[in-house]
Amino acid sequence: MPVWFVMLQMSVVRGSEADNGSSEFIPSAYALGYLTIDGLFFYLQSISAYKLMDLVSPVTHSVTNCVKRALLIWISVLFWHNKVGPINAAGTFVLLGGVLLYNHQLRQKNPQPSLEKSPDIKSLETDGERDEESEPLNKNNDD
Repeated sequence: MPVWFVMLQMSVVRGSEADNGSSEFIPSAYALGYLTIDGLFFYLQSISAYKLMDLVSPVTHSVTNCVKRALLIWISVLFWHNKVGPINAAGTFVLLGGVLLYNHQLRQKNPQPSLEKSPDIKSLETDGERDEESEPLNKNNDD
């Protein structure tokens, strides 16, 4: 059960009671709408997490999740003026520093390719004309 369900005012959650005065629980349209939206977003978050795991390593996914959590803390501080103690602030800065070091080491291990065009790409940038000396589009290994 979501925490917001327990924390909401009962007038929002309960909706209308039965006409005969019984205390039968009938959820309001707002509560059902909140549950539907909550479930939809959780489903989309789960699907995007699985798709992301196909693209990056589990360590990178975990590091990205930590950055997301730190950014959410600082966004809540900026927008809602939540109080953050000095130890919590230092912890988020240590986290961000660790992420920067991780990213630096990852780039040193796997350097980015140069932005210059490679000869293969240049050969694809013709006006739609193909040389007769070039290889056929469909290669068959039947030879």
